[in-house]
Amino acid sequence: NVAVAYNKLSILTKREKTSGKQWLPDRGFVPVDFNYSSDILSTSRSFWQKEGIFEAKIRFKPVKEVVCSCHLLGESVSPQITLVETGPKNRVGVLSLNGSQKPEFTGITLNGLRKGKYYIFTVEWENHHLTWKIIERLIFETMLPDLEEAVHLNLISLVIDKIKSSRFPVSFETDWIRCYKKK
Repeated sequence: NVAVAYNKLSILTKREKTSGKQWLPDRGFVPVDFNYSSDILSTSRSFWQKEGIFEAKIRFKPVKEVVCSCHLLGESVSPQITLVETGPKNRVGVLSLNGSQKPEFTGITLNGLRKGKYYIFTVEWENHHLTWKIIERLIFETMLPDLEEAVHLNLISLVIDKIKSSRFPVSFETDWIRCYKKK
């Protein structure tokens, strides 16, 4: 469900019957039949970086029934540094598990972005300080004292609710991703 056209990468979400695996905390990965197909792209086998600048030029095209995310992740599932997430919530920030292992999001909701337009989403990471920007404009910053390990990039598209036929295919489009490291 990945396509490249006109030098743009798209993760496509389609309505089609497919089989896969679903994670259940008490049973692990179990076989499941799905009504939709999508994809995930990850650099976990090829690229990791600790600190620096992470930028992605992504088309802002939220669909409430599908979570599309460009995020950074280390060896564990928490914290997840979200360059951008679209769907029922359009936001940037950090998704972490609290003491009860429940997900908590610290960040901001994206308002005022034009649907269908490309934006450059940036996270700058130095020591434990993280700064988010859209087209070089500061929008959010936070400290993550436990952030010690290198991270890899993930692009995902995840169906969370029934999608109207008129919305297909749902496309999560990326023009480019750039990562810079201090010398």
